[in-house]
Amino acid sequence: MDIFCSRYRITEGVNLPFRVLPTIKELGRTRMEINVKVKSVFGAKMFALGVVVKVPVPKQTAKTSFQTTSGKAKYNASIDSLVWKIRKFPGQTEATMSAEVELISTMGEKKLANRPPIQMEFQVPMFTASGLRVRFLKVWEKSGYNTVEWVRYITRAGSYEIREFLDWLGLPSLLTQSAAASQMASPAPPLKDAVGGLDRDPFVALLAKLIGETQRLQNDPPELVPQEDLVAQHVLDVLRPLSTDTGGGPLLVRKVSYTEGRSNVIVEYPGTVPGRVVSFVGMHMDVVPANPNEWDFDPFSLTFDSDDKEKLRGRGTTDCLGHVALVTQLMRRLGEAKPALKHSVIAVFIANEENSSVTGIGVDGLVKDGLLDKLKTGPLFWIDTADKQPCIGTGGMIPWHLKATGKLFHSGLAHKAINSMELNMDALKEIQTRFYNDFPAHEKEKLYKFATPSTIKPTKWSYPGGGLNQIPGECTISGDIRLTPFYSTSFVVKKLQEYVDDINANLETKLPTRGPVSKYVLPDENLRGRLEIAFDGDIMNGVACNLESRGFKALCKATEEIVGHVEPYSITGSLPLIRELQDEGFDVQTAGYGLLKTYHAKNEYCLFPDMAQGFQVFVSIISQLEADA
Repeated sequence: MDIFCSRYRITEGVNLPFRVLPTIKELGRTRMEINVKVKSVFGAKMFALGVVVKVPVPKQTAKTSFQTTSGKAKYNASIDSLVWKIRKFPGQTEATMSAEVELISTMGEKKLANRPPIQMEFQVPMFTASGLRVRFLKVWEKSGYNTVEWVRYITRAGSYEIREFLDWLGLPSLLTQSAAASQMASPAPPLKDAVGGLDRDPFVALLAKLIGETQRLQNDPPELVPQEDLVAQHVLDVLRPLSTDTGGGPLLVRKVSYTEGRSNVIVEYPGTVPGRVVSFVGMHMDVVPANPNEWDFDPFSLTFDSDDKEKLRGRGTTDCLGHVALVTQLMRRLGEAKPALKHSVIAVFIANEENSSVTGIGVDGLVKDGLLDKLKTGPLFWIDTADKQPCIGTGGMIPWHLKATGKLFHSGLAHKAINSMELNMDALKEIQTRFYNDFPAHEKEKLYKFATPSTIKPTKWSYPGGGLNQIPGECTISGDIRLTPFYSTSFVVKKLQEYVDDINANLETKLPTRGPVSKYVLPDENLRGRLEIAFDGDIMNGVACNLESRGFKALCKATEEIVGHVEPYSITGSLPLIRELQDEGFDVQTAGYGLLKTYHAKNEYCLFPDMAQGFQVFVSIISQLEADA
């Protein structure tokens, strides 16, 4: 049993355990050389553990190379720093890191506006920064318990900074060092310090594995049925070593399958207060199909752009395997750092998002079985959009097929035919006119910043075939309706059926004809053209996020803090499943850190700095909710 005896703080006469000697040398306008020498000034029989040196570099850093005499160093773009780590640093020794930094050439200044300091983290057992030592310790124990009397000293880095007032253009510098060393238990560090930023190496390594599986993740049944188990296994390989399953950490990891080969994964970092939850959902493990013949690079493997090292290319990098890797790394860092949180942080990786012809095996199955009920007590962030901004509205989608039946006949005797193509085109124009009268731009669309109002338009044309001298007897126009969330999809379907029924009953008066012999009714033959409208089963409802919710406000504040600006937007593109979650009582907010211009597109890619900012946004959201708790 350890007994706390005393604590104290000193502000003068601190014995610093390290001396840090940095030099920075300019090698032209876009290159610089950074040398950092660290000397340990404590006793030769002592050693420091977990030494980390963070050297700030300009934001326009493009490339780095390193040489170290001890430990390992790398560039962390998310914090604009060179990070040098040494696991064990003996006393009375020194270590050196040399780095060459290449910058992106810009018109602006290349110096750091605030000239942030070099920072150090470390622990030094048995070293006293104050010089105070316990010379006598006596324990009186009346119960007869056999006590062992000993004293342990540990010096930890509190705020250990090396401020170098140095213009990045190479002006003279003044070096000062300051430290707050402590011999008492330090308060828990802020969450962002505990978990750090997105570590590029493990993120890219995991993403490479996921993209390598994409040929078997394409979702277009019945030909292409994804095997999300392949992705789920990679996620489990990262997180299970930090789970209660293995005893290696606090994570609660659960794999849920409703059909063979197609799994969902639920991961929880438990908080200390029941009912306090923040969740990240929607990172789906299937992808849309890709044709390698249409791509400039292999869509089924992760590759890097030779001109831009931050560009990560492959099917699923933006939608949505990049987000799978991103949230996996967030949960990994929580499991490793073990911060004390009041909120439980829950991640839900889902199957079957890209196709709705099969139901009940993804998030809809999880909701039906009540496995996500606890997520209703806190904000739910659906991570499957793009461009680093809150997406506050999406459109509903109604796929439709308008079939026209007329009379097939020789084109030289047009007066004896009912031209199904003309009938269909004229009927569609009438239907569109009525639709826009009944469903005009809604007043709330401006508040939610929708780029377009609700629309109905044709996208496909088909007919049975025939010669150029034949007037077709039937044809079908197909298309979709994109509906802002302020209108009901079921009401729109009802109205379209009414339009078609009215046109069928009044062909002679409702539709114009084309030319002197074009007609849609042949009275002498008792024939009338006929229209039929059908709707696919995968109708989707749009979403309008709650702009007053705590989740929305936290997302906006985090975005402004990390990205530098916040511009919520809405699109009439559709995201499946979200409205259903909202209708079930979840506070759904949406965001994403891929690129909208490559979403479902050929030559898909994402940018690592965008994903790194997404990681920081998630950490900021959790931190805000913790501060409010």
